[in-house]
Amino acid sequence: MTYSGATPAQLLPRIGQAWRAALLTCLPPRLKSLLSRQPPRLVVCPAAGLDAPVAELWRIVDEQRDFLGELTRDGKETLAQLLPGTRFDWQDTHVELPAQAVLTRELQLPIQVKNQLHQTVMYEMNRLTPFQPAEVYFDVRTHGSVARHTKIAVTLALCRRDQLAPWLQRLRQAGAAPNDLTWIGAWPNANLLPLNERPRRRYLTTWMTTTLIIITFAFVTATLATPLWQKQQQHRALTKALRQIKRQADLIPALRTELEQARAGSMAVLNYHAQAARLTDLWRELTTRLPDDTWIQTLNYVNQEVDMRGQSAAATALIGLLEPAPGINSVHFSSPVMQLSNTGKERFQIAFTYRHDPPAPPPQ
Repeated sequence: MTYSGATPAQLLPRIGQAWRAALLTCLPPRLKSLLSRQPPRLVVCPAAGLDAPVAELWRIVDEQRDFLGELTRDGKETLAQLLPGTRFDWQDTHVELPAQAVLTRELQLPIQVKNQLHQTVMYEMNRLTPFQPAEVYFDVRTHGSVARHTKIAVTLALCRRDQLAPWLQRLRQAGAAPNDLTWIGAWPNANLLPLNERPRRRYLTTWMTTTLIIITFAFVTATLATPLWQKQQQHRALTKALRQIKRQADLIPALRTELEQARAGSMAVLNYHAQAARLTDLWRELTTRLPDDTWIQTLNYVNQEVDMRGQSAAATALIGLLEPAPGINSVHFSSPVMQLSNTGKERFQIAFTYRHDPPAPPPQ
């Protein structure tokens, strides 16, 4: 990481870049390529050794580098005068030094100075290097703890201020105050320029950019989460429907059993009635076969057993009249025949069995 004593407001762009990078990994390739385009930057590349009075001006967008022209260190023209007709659409100016113009040194410092690393290196500059703090531009980078977490490994990068000051002054005079001072092969976010010499950012633009990033991130999150939420709702609805169907399916065996029991009961009643003798048929047979001088006073029918009482002019002849009747069997007198003096008829009590075979049921 790079530590340069940045304030929270100055760290916002870095936080925004981290969020933006995390967001881009979640997007489809086409949308990712559309949103991953970086804003244009003006890159100033002084000649090797920083002694040459000419620097190249480049406009860089992503991986595309467009050469704009050259800037002289001792000139007085502004960029608008030097580059007529050029589209000034960049927001930041970066100074990219040749690698040989920057000195680097690996250090180990007590871990207690981790939170004040920049200030510590500045105070110890004359001990760590041959220069005084006011003589150099520098930046530091940590690599983690060493020596059983008692020290931190640090890379110190610096360049001489007297060689760069004329160039920085020239850029400010040309209307392109530098935001970053880096070098070829520098680590990410490296910046040798002190905070007090960096141009103040427009906080409104920064806040708007951060807000837009947050809104975009929230929108993309909602877009990605909505199908999941819909699937979850559908899953819950299907689960509820399946539970209702299962409860209804569990009732089917009980209902089938009840229907079978009801059907069995109905069939038993129908069979009973089908097998039971029809009294109307019995009355018809008796009416047809018994003579007109015979009447029946009582007739009891219980479980195919018939007990019949009445009077007749010739009761003894009734047995022979009833025996040939269909369904009548075992005809006999259950008590002696008595002669009635007042009517001249005979009182009888005859018992027999009566079983009437029902007709065959129609084919199913």
